[in-house]
Amino acid sequence: MRFSFFRILSILFIFGISISSWGCATWSSAQNLFKENEYKKIMERQQQKASAITELEKPEKIPEMTAEEYEKRGDYYFRQGNIDMAFLQYNKALRLVTEKRLLKNVSSVALVLESGKVGLQYKIGSIFLHKGFYEEARKAFVDILNDNPNNAITYEGLGMVFLKLGELRKAEENLRHAISLNSKLWHAHNFLGLIYDKQRKFEDAVTEYKAAIALKPNLGILFNNLGISYYLNGEYTKAVNAFDEALQKGALSKKTSNNLALALSKLGRYEEATDAFQKAGDSAKAFNNIGYVYLMEGHYEEAIEAFEKAIEINPRYYTRAHENLKRAREEAGISSQ
Repeated sequence: MRFSFFRILSILFIFGISISSWGCATWSSAQNLFKENEYKKIMERQQQKASAITELEKPEKIPEMTAEEYEKRGDYYFRQGNIDMAFLQYNKALRLVTEKRLLKNVSSVALVLESGKVGLQYKIGSIFLHKGFYEEARKAFVDILNDNPNNAITYEGLGMVFLKLGELRKAEENLRHAISLNSKLWHAHNFLGLIYDKQRKFEDAVTEYKAAIALKPNLGILFNNLGISYYLNGEYTKAVNAFDEALQKGALSKKTSNNLALALSKLGRYEEATDAFQKAGDSAKAFNNIGYVYLMEGHYEEAIEAFEKAIEINPRYYTRAHENLKRAREEAGISSQ
């Protein structure tokens, strides 16, 4: 069994949702995927309460919410992580905007894509992307660009869609165009780094991650991504430094600590690597992991000692530690006991 780097290394690339505009037709194709019934139940309960009020006690009719109010409510739900309810609010807002467009005979995009603001259509497209409905997201972003061909963040969104679909050339083209329109799109640089890592163009990936870091210098996850590129390119000292920086800036500690441990192992700094593995998990798992590193590098005695330590710490530790110990003994010419 050959050592596979990806069995332990967690390639953790950011896929942030950028919050912007399309037509209502796309909603009907995915309507049943969202929790509209939940919203209807709430409204039904409110109507039941209202029916108990006598005619004299009834308040004046509550005015209909505006598109802007629905959009703000959608933003609130989105921030709370309630993507389904956010979608419903954005869709209500977009319907009102569309009605207004029909009455005034003007472009819907002109109404919703205001200067300095993302639009409703992009927000809905981003939710489709977040939900994994890539074809719906693609159509949403293309609809925006048909009316607003210089919208940089929409090209970024479209690049994300193609990246998810594995169409790397189209993803790169759209991300590059997004950056040409707005040089401050750090997400686009990060996504380009991911593309170049997939293509094993590690130096180009490093350039993109550094460009993203220049725009977001306190975002630890970008340093983690940078460290992975260095690791894959065999630049282990630079990888260690990048992972250290990522941890200092608050990157997901377990995955980044795991990555750091592997980079330290490549430099022969096994004691430090063991400490890093321990920060990524419990002690038994840490000794199993460092034992596996020793095993793959042909240090069989050290591997045996590490596996035995893992089992000593947790005798019920998963079967893999016992299997690894057996293999290490066989490689070292020691009969199993």
